[in-house]
Amino acid sequence: MIAAWMLYCSTLALLIVGAGLALERGLHLVERPSRWVWVGALAGSFVLPALALVKPEAFTPIAIPVAAAPAVSLKASARPTIASSRASVAAPRFSITDLDRPLSIAWGIASATLLALGGLAALRLWRLKRSWRPTSLDGRTVLVSADIGPAVAGIPAGRIVVPEWALELDARLQRLMLMHESEHLAARDPWLLVAAALALVAMPWNAALWWQVRRLRLAIEMDCDARVLRRAPDLSAYGELLLSVGRRISARLPFAPALTEPMSFLERRIRRMTEARPRRFAAHAVGLTAAAGVALAIACEAPRPVTPEGPVATLGSPSTRGSASVTGAGVSTTGASSVSGAVESARDILRSRYQELLARYGDTQARVWFIADSDGTIVRSGVAAGSSNSVSTAEASRIVPGYDTLAWYSVTLFGPGAVRENSPPVIWLWLHSPKSSVGVARVQDTNRALSSEGAARSLAVVSGASIRLRAVGGDGVSAGRRLPPPNEVLVRWAKEAIARLYPQYLRAQVDPPVILWILADSTDRVLRHIATQRYTQIGDAEIKAQFPGMEVFREGEWISYLAPLGRDREDVRVAWVHSHRPVP
Repeated sequence: MIAAWMLYCSTLALLIVGAGLALERGLHLVERPSRWVWVGALAGSFVLPALALVKPEAFTPIAIPVAAAPAVSLKASARPTIASSRASVAAPRFSITDLDRPLSIAWGIASATLLALGGLAALRLWRLKRSWRPTSLDGRTVLVSADIGPAVAGIPAGRIVVPEWALELDARLQRLMLMHESEHLAARDPWLLVAAALALVAMPWNAALWWQVRRLRLAIEMDCDARVLRRAPDLSAYGELLLSVGRRISARLPFAPALTEPMSFLERRIRRMTEARPRRFAAHAVGLTAAAGVALAIACEAPRPVTPEGPVATLGSPSTRGSASVTGAGVSTTGASSVSGAVESARDILRSRYQELLARYGDTQARVWFIADSDGTIVRSGVAAGSSNSVSTAEASRIVPGYDTLAWYSVTLFGPGAVRENSPPVIWLWLHSPKSSVGVARVQDTNRALSSEGAARSLAVVSGASIRLRAVGGDGVSAGRRLPPPNEVLVRWAKEAIARLYPQYLRAQVDPPVILWILADSTDRVLRHIATQRYTQIGDAEIKAQFPGMEVFREGEWISYLAPLGRDREDVRVAWVHSHRPVP
């Protein structure tokens, strides 16, 4: 979204330029200094975008066209099946977010280049100063260079540097020249120019910012001219000095206040000193100030771009769109869902399969989000930062990818502590009408996916006569016609079974890795067990080979596949099959 924010920052800076021009002209009419107008303009060009990021609720959002996140299209099905049999991923299209990486690289290169140029300028100044000689001019010690100046050089203790030819000016012009540079030092103008240079380093791509810095340089010189003429009201002599300096070809120091400015600056400075105020200057000044206020108001109301993950909710029919919010340990639902138990089904899935995730982000304000289909299949999940104990669908539109392109059926919001004790806020999207009894689940290893690429790592699917299980690392996955117990319960059961039936596996690493097949009845009493080589994926054929007849699960039956000894002992996996049928 960098391109959109660059455009946003440039637009704000341009609006602030308009306000600055009007306010600067108004201050000229009442003979007041104007350099602070452009100091404020530079500051505002950074503060407003920063506020839009820190307090987004204070700014109107505007949707930036981006390629939609992979959307899940659903097909009607009478029986639960794997989500992939109903989901199709749209081919990615070009998006403005595709420019983020090249723009970031270009931004970094441009900023580094400006910093390098600034460093070279400082090095050049240091080397040149070694060749400058001090002398006394009109009772003041100055540095004399071959062709640099008149200017102020050096931070923090600036010194006045004058070119060799300035020593040939008459005493009156020399006095005015030194007075001009002394005014720069007294007003700390070199510091303003250094700050302006740093602003350009921060946003080198912002053309309006470069223009503001140029106007700041001109305003600094005009204000200095006005202060000199108040101290020594000799307009003809001062104009002669400016013309004398302007006729000389003199080297300039970057970002140093000096009499040697571009000819366009010189013309404007002379015009400013000699122009007469209009008859109704007060009314003009008020009108210009009002115009500046209008431009600033427009800048403050300029809509900020929303992130690609949070386009403005403009898609979808009114029957499937709505808003909701919840504060504290409450639950809120919006959308078309009227299915009894849908909220509890989501809560049960979270409690049984994501205990570790909820514990990891417990007592935090992080938002954990899930996208599930009608069977409770987790299609996508993630975590986003939060800043309060309130969670709303407005946040969902910002943090859930494709929120407004998904044909979601309803959204359930769980406040802090609403799923389990100390659980973080959870945003749950149903993509289709949730069934009253959710029993089939495809589980992603959310804990790892959140910190990697978000791709599905572990998979558990049951569809009619087909069962597929795959676990990566120490992940635990389950499938069946009923939700299994929480993962910590399964781990305890499996460890107890290993200690009783295969205690040798607890003492040493097993090579090659094995799977312990455990068949338990409705009371979780172990009926059969066997150890085999470990498979990457378990299907109905593997289950049938160990437990004939169990390849088709009945109501209330389930299978869990886990590594109960932890991530350091993934050589021992357990396939726990829960059955209600009599064992032959």
